[in-house]
Amino acid sequence: MAIPSRFRNPIDDPDPALVAQYRRLFTRGVGSPSPAQVELLARALERGDPLADACVSAPSDAATRALLDQCREVPLWVDVEALSLGARTARRAGVIGNFVLADFALMGGYRSAAIAKALVSTGELTTATARRLIHTGAYVGLVQRAGAILPGGEAWDATLRVRMVHARVRASLSRDWDHARWGVPLNQADTLGTNLLFSTGFLEGCKQWGLRFSRDEEEALVHLWRYVGYLMGIDEALLPVDAAGGRRALYLVGLSQPAPSEDSRRLARSLYELPITFARKGWRRRIARAEMAVRLGMTRRLLGDESVDQLGLPASAARAALTPIIGVIRAVEGVRMRVPGGTRAAYRIGDLVLSAGERLAQQLIESAALKANVG
Repeated sequence: MAIPSRFRNPIDDPDPALVAQYRRLFTRGVGSPSPAQVELLARALERGDPLADACVSAPSDAATRALLDQCREVPLWVDVEALSLGARTARRAGVIGNFVLADFALMGGYRSAAIAKALVSTGELTTATARRLIHTGAYVGLVQRAGAILPGGEAWDATLRVRMVHARVRASLSRDWDHARWGVPLNQADTLGTNLLFSTGFLEGCKQWGLRFSRDEEEALVHLWRYVGYLMGIDEALLPVDAAGGRRALYLVGLSQPAPSEDSRRLARSLYELPITFARKGWRRRIARAEMAVRLGMTRRLLGDESVDQLGLPASAARAALTPIIGVIRAVEGVRMRVPGGTRAAYRIGDLVLSAGERLAQQLIESAALKANVG
């Protein structure tokens, strides 16, 4: 079977702007992908999730049991202590982590015409950006709770539900899908890309905000999302085993994506304008516009001006204001690392901040569900 035409070979046809952007983003080197790695990723465009897909195409007790057996069996490479440290590390990022997930991970995914096509084809994201963003944030919050990703935990249950949603969407889209151009809907390569944005992309984005991580923290966060990827049905051969592998994989996946499309621009605009959609009064609208400008400035810093221009987003006058903000965060981080107990305190503070946000998100989810039922 021929490789889908959407695939851009990062060795033979690299995008100079993307290469420069990733070189700026990564605090450590990524090396160069090998032809074998490029081939592995290209072939992943042609594969879905056989275990979950079987539960949709030919539902049976045997298919369900095979899927559950795979998810209940914790691989020998899983380090439970590392999972816990990875969760604490992510929560330590607090609100900054949430900004990175929205303004880099999600916005970075929209930059790909292939990923945008699958999202828009569900018929939801452009009309329910807030709801989907809240649900995504709630899921990531579950993953970031210590022990919750192990069998029987809340994040473990949620991951299986997401995996089955992906399988149902894949079956629905496949009927009218241009496989020769796009590959399989919600394929292994694109699912890997999302996973990497939530792990390696999250780390590198938080560093751009001024946060600092120990090597153990970086390795633990990548380990946590490697296990999430395993539960989500991503082939183990694709999942990075360490932080260096995460950077190399994100670089390879990013450079292989097609350029933004009109769907990409619609999604990006909807996400960018989200704060103003909730602002009703004058002072709230002014605050919302200031937030939009600052976050857009960081998006431009993380994704690069050329990519953000391709998404059709405006310039950010607040971009220059990020420099002193980042300087303050770096200074606070320097104190944290020198003061005994500083990191433990940061873990607690981050957890308190995110817990409050998660309670608010849950209230919004329940309110939306109530309105939907009443409507």
